[in-house]
This record gives sequence, C-alpha cells and structure tokens, in this order.
Amino acid sequence: MRRRRTYLALAGGLSVLTLALPQTAGAADPLPEYPRFTYSINVDGGGEISVYSDPGTVVGGPLAPPTLERCLPAAPCVAAAPSSTLDYVGVARLDVSDDPAGTTYRAAQNGQTVESLPWRGRVVNLSPPTVTAPPAVGAVPIPVAGTWGGGWGIDEQDYLDLRACKTDGGADCESLSQRCPIPSRFAGRWLAVSDLRSDPLVFAAGPELAFDRTVAAFTPSPARVLSVVGQIAPGPQTADCRAPKGRWLGFDQLRNRRYVNAAGGNFSLLLAAVPDRLAARGTAPSLVLRAVSLPASTGELRISRGSRSMVLPLTLSGSAKGFAVEAGDLRRIAGQSGRRVTVTLVAGDSAPMVKHLRVSF
Repeated sequence: MRRRRTYLALAGGLSVLTLALPQTAGAADPLPEYPRFTYSINVDGGGEISVYSDPGTVVGGPLAPPTLERCLPAAPCVAAAPSSTLDYVGVARLDVSDDPAGTTYRAAQNGQTVESLPWRGRVVNLSPPTVTAPPAVGAVPIPVAGTWGGGWGIDEQDYLDLRACKTDGGADCESLSQRCPIPSRFAGRWLAVSDLRSDPLVFAAGPELAFDRTVAAFTPSPARVLSVVGQIAPGPQTADCRAPKGRWLGFDQLRNRRYVNAAGGNFSLLLAAVPDRLAARGTAPSLVLRAVSLPASTGELRISRGSRSMVLPLTLSGSAKGFAVEAGDLRRIAGQSGRRVTVTLVAGDSAPMVKHLRVSF
C-alpha cells in the first residue's frame, strides 16, 4: 500500500491530507523522490531532520534549492533556516531539539511540497532496560530494551550492552556476550545493562579480542541509560564462550616458537603441549608444559592425583614458554613410579585443558 499526499486549496490556506490508498493501474503519479526527509536523534535526546535536494541542484542544474518551513502546533508555518548544509550533496539539516512536540516541517522545491512526520520532543527514558533471566553464573540473560518517549517514532533502535561490574553503581565493568552463559569468574559482580536509543548506527567490523573485556566508564545521557539488574549468583563452573578453545600439540612443535599476527593486531589463540611421560628422577626440575596464548593471559597449572595436588601460577604470551615442576613434588603426588597424574591448564577465560600422564622415577 502506497502512502500518498493530496493537496487541497482551501480558504484557510494549504491543507495536507495523508491517505492510505492502494496503488492501482492508472493511478496518479507517486510522490516525487525529491525533496525528501530523513530523521535522526542525538545522544543528548535532541533531534535533527535532513532534507535532500533534487540532484539537479547539486550538479548545477536549473532547480532552486528547497525552502524549509517550521510548523509549530496550532500556528502557521514560518520559514526555517538550516542549521548546517552539505552543498556538494545537496543536504540541508535542521536542529529540532528544542521545538515543542507536534511540530512538523515542510520542504518545497520545483513545485513539489512534502511534510515531515511530527517531532515528538526530546527523547526521554520512561522505564529502564532489564534482562530475561536472574543474574547467575551459567545463565544467559538476554537484554530487554527500556521504554522511551519523544523522538520521531520511526527507524529508532535500542543498542543494548551487558556488563559485569565490580560495584552496585555500575562502575569498573567488563563486557558480557549476549549469546554466552555468564562465566564463573564473574560470580559476586553486578550485572548491568545499558540502552542507547538512536537512529540506525553504522559499526566498523573488527576482530573480537578473546581476553579483552574492559569497557569504558559509562556516561549517562537522556538517550543512554544504565540499569544495574542485580548481583551475579554463583553457579556451575562455566568458561567464557568467547575465549579461544585450547588445542594440544606435540611437545616438540612448541619448542622455541613465537606466534604473532602479521597484521599487528591481537587474535585468539591458546596452544599447549606436554611430554609423553613425566620423568621425576633425581633433584632437577622436570619440564611439564609448554604453552602459548594470544593475547597474553594469566592462568595456572594444576597437577593432581586423588587428594594430592599442587598449583603453579602461569603467565602466557605469544612466545612458547616452558614450565617445570620439582621432581620431589611429582613423586609426592604420584606416590609411586608408573602411576598417572592429571595435568590441568587453566588460562584466561578458556575452558580447562586436561591431560593424564604417567610419572616415572
């Protein structure tokens, strides 16, 4: 169904009727493509309307530029000067932020007149955003937009963001994926959701960094609000699904290797290797693990059998590093030669990597 404007010459001046009529064969010509309006809102809650000229005016054709009028509610329309122009593409912009709700705008060019949607006033948040599930480790809370007043009422979207914050005021936060369960390490933090009300935005594509979760401090505005939903409750052990999945390699494959991204940016990588058997003879430390992580991360190496265990803190980077354990510790954990021990690597937000190795001494 095509929306068409019919102009009637009445005693009181020019009136505009908007009729929803089916487009049928033999119907009148559709509305002219130019001039035409686009609508936008700003983060401060204000708004702007842009009028696009007929291309003939841009390339030096004979057409005059469009004239603009501001039509306040229950008042005659008056001429309006653009706030800014982009002459090379034939666009004039008008700041409408402080105009009262119900104001409309007219543009006329080459005998054609179009009228805008009504401006509803500055954008204001009426209710805060929330989530679909209680905040808990292992849960997948989907953000739900708040409700808004003002704006244009067309082509406006909510851009939502989940955060795990260290304070109940929503400060010192890390980002959370909207598709992943909440990782275990965020237990006790505060789940917050931000909501930006805007016309459609364009985002540049870029790599997602597996371990970089930090977000800038939140700056509230009329069109951007933050709601702290509640404290994240403990739950089952849960890794971050955005972290790289670790991969085991042969022990010699990680010897003196350095992994870098040729483009100079970070990317997700976690590689590890263990020997076929752990030797715990004499007093010399025994090499247990080689590992690589991009971006760099911290973690720990656990060696255990039953109730006996030990933990070695690790710092991993793009260069292969080797980690050794005292032979006496290996003998203590294994109990006797030939027994298996469990070697567990925990790095960053990745799921634990596990191997079972025999210890000989």
